[in-house]
Amino acid sequence: FMPAVVQYNGLKKLTEEQQQILKGLTQKYSNKLMRRYAAPKITIKLDTQKDKGHQINVYVSLRAPNFIARASQMDWDIAKATHRAFKHLENEVNKKLKR
Repeated sequence: FMPAVVQYNGLKKLTEEQQQILKGLTQKYSNKLMRRYAAPKITIKLDTQKDKGHQINVYVSLRAPNFIARASQMDWDIAKATHRAFKHLENEVNKKLKR
């Protein structure tokens, strides 16, 4: 298997600790997704909403050979936002594969 290609946009908006949490969770979920798809391309885009008390918006998209799935989640907690974004992504992927 080729490893998943993970591209991060906006990492500098996070603290060092938040970056470590994000990368760890992304690794865990991308390994899980890789078992189902050959070399998925995962893009993670981060945005902080200053007007919303510095909530972090995690956008996740998965590009596989036959489809693209996207999800996003906003939270003050980077771990929660990342978990939920990947859970939404998995649901999107499952919906697309059932068609």
